[in-house]
Amino acid sequence: MSVKHLFPGKTVNMAIACKVVSTHFSENIESLGKARTNWDPAYAAALAARVDAVSATFLGVKTRDELFSATSTLTQLIGPAREQLSTIKTQLTVDLKNDEAKRNIIFAKLGFSGKTKIVDLTQSELVALLITFKRNLTADLITEITAKGMPAQLLQGVADLADPLDKANTTQEKLKGTVKETSDNVITELNALYTEVIGICKIASNHFKKEPVKKEMFTFAKILRNIGEARTTNTEKEKAPKA
Repeated sequence: MSVKHLFPGKTVNMAIACKVVSTHFSENIESLGKARTNWDPAYAAALAARVDAVSATFLGVKTRDELFSATSTLTQLIGPAREQLSTIKTQLTVDLKNDEAKRNIIFAKLGFSGKTKIVDLTQSELVALLITFKRNLTADLITEITAKGMPAQLLQGVADLADPLDKANTTQEKLKGTVKETSDNVITELNALYTEVIGICKIASNHFKKEPVKKEMFTFAKILRNIGEARTTNTEKEKAPKA
């Protein structure tokens, strides 16, 4: 009998999500150390090493390194991209509050379509928006938008994020497609890693309950969705407990 997956989704997406969590964990260890006496830089380093070691067992070292390098780029740039796009959309909404038709035209040109919030876009959806944004951000459009007071460097800064994010996302998706079936031994290791990481997410989410941005860094289900994992009904273990 094969070993049952305790984690939702594909093994490669689970590994990527664990890598994202371990990165956020290391970056916030000073604050998180106040929540648990055994959470310190050494614990964070050990977690990161464990994620790397377990992932290498089914990805191989070369694929793991390339995949996690792309993931690192995405982790670093997606947050700023979301924040800056949200800022631009909000300013345009205010600047063009009396000209809905013009606002809708500019929104369409820049990729702001529908009622979906920037924060709810998946990784691939966000990259697609950025590509459209960069392609259609002409000099004339910049002049038109900045006439109301929006900084030109804000617009250009977002456009500059399109290529590195597109490259990293394409690399990540390509490498995800090369992963073969995993053995029972690997699934057992992944189950144990998932159990530890989900526990960290629950405590960290509660610790940052008054800081939405940081809380989201430890929302495992959201991380999975961002990297393209379909929604799953098995979310009970992923939700942070109510305080």
